[in-house]
Amino acid sequence: MKRIYLLLAILLGSLQLANAQQQTLQFNKDGKFKIVQFTDVHYIYNDPRSDVSIERINQVLDMEKPDLVLFTGDVIYGKPAEEGMRTVLNLVSKRKIPFAVTFGNHDNEQGLSREELLKIIQSVPFNLTQTTPGISGVTNFILPVKASDGKRNATVLYCIDSHSYSQIKGVNGYDYIKFDQIQWYRENSKKFTEENNGVPVSSYAFFHIALPEYNQAASSESAILYGIRKEKACAPQLNSGLFAAMKEMGDVRGVFVGHDHDDDYAVSWKGILLAYGRYTGGNTVYNHLTNGARVIELDENANSFRTWIRLKEGVVQQVTYPADFMLIASMNPCPCGNYGSATAECKCTPSQIHRYLNKLSGPLLDRIDLHVEVDNVSYDELNDDAFSESSQTVRERVNRARNIQLQRLQGRGRRCNAQMTSADIKKFCKLDGESQKLLQESFEKLHLSARAYNRILKVARTIADLDNSENIRARHVAEALQYRALDRKYRV
Repeated sequence: MKRIYLLLAILLGSLQLANAQQQTLQFNKDGKFKIVQFTDVHYIYNDPRSDVSIERINQVLDMEKPDLVLFTGDVIYGKPAEEGMRTVLNLVSKRKIPFAVTFGNHDNEQGLSREELLKIIQSVPFNLTQTTPGISGVTNFILPVKASDGKRNATVLYCIDSHSYSQIKGVNGYDYIKFDQIQWYRENSKKFTEENNGVPVSSYAFFHIALPEYNQAASSESAILYGIRKEKACAPQLNSGLFAAMKEMGDVRGVFVGHDHDDDYAVSWKGILLAYGRYTGGNTVYNHLTNGARVIELDENANSFRTWIRLKEGVVQQVTYPADFMLIASMNPCPCGNYGSATAECKCTPSQIHRYLNKLSGPLLDRIDLHVEVDNVSYDELNDDAFSESSQTVRERVNRARNIQLQRLQGRGRRCNAQMTSADIKKFCKLDGESQKLLQESFEKLHLSARAYNRILKVARTIADLDNSENIRARHVAEALQYRALDRKYRV
């Protein structure tokens, strides 16, 4: 009878594990997916110094209600290891939130190996932690996140084992991510890109020990660091090239680590956001920051993501990366403001106008899509009762055009024509003979740059969408050219 019970228990445990690992991550109906990163909990079982870490984890989970929780190493810091690990993970599991763990350098110092800890983690309901046989480390696995419609992988999360201490004689400090792990990442990145019609899938990487590039970025005068940096990143002395591989593959947009308790900053480096989580532990190890967690909110339909730090007191350090904004600017055509006006006389000399306009640089002008001239409004125009479109009508037309663009760019990590790449422009902004001739003549006459050329095509494509036209026509190109008023007026 005992054997039957034992067999049944093993069977149920196996089924529970299988169900947990088969759980599919997916963007919500609103196109959002929220990740909470806990790092360096350093939990010691039955140690009162760890109580504040439990308190903070509970608070963050209740406040943020994430779709996924990722522990980026050093979950436990004392014996018994199993009881400590289960205590922390059960806080997430009991809320039925999927979670995963990447090991830090201290997890396997508490009496159990990484392999033994992995088995414990995988026995906890709602676990997604896996291992990839044949490569260095234990917690190397991939978590794809499906689009809200479930039809494609909209995001890929790479969880990587950053190991512990250097194994090379004469090289002190921490170990580096191995070459076979980097090759594993490259191969999978290539596979996801191929499945996505050759377009890299927006991806993020999570592990414990920072890359050497963290120190490069933090010390660079050209990089903007947002957050707290009270210590130098304890990165490996040797750089195995993971960051370079990420740049080559073109898919990773953010890297999130822990390990350094007095850092919680985010810094952009070569187009990738390098970020720390917020120290989550109690007073079992060194710390000079109040504990909390990092939150990452992904948007299926945006070319950017948001991240912030959640503390007991509330939210700090909100960042949108890359910066996603619309610039609206205004300027006078000359010092007196009347140059080119049909209703007022300009009193400025040509040299004064030239000096005034030279304050607006060519590179800046190239980056502004729409140049609209607005003259003085007459009394008769203000008093005119002629019919004009309602805001509701305009809104409906704009929404139709936006939906067309969303469908067109689906699976490419972009949501509107303004975000189209050069490859997108070649594919979706094809011109007929008449349109090509018009654009060529204008390009040569106005001495337009390559950047201005691409922006004219994007605007023409948008005008065609507003016109509910599948193809760009000459009239759409002509209207787009009319919005280059500064090019026409001041460059000829």
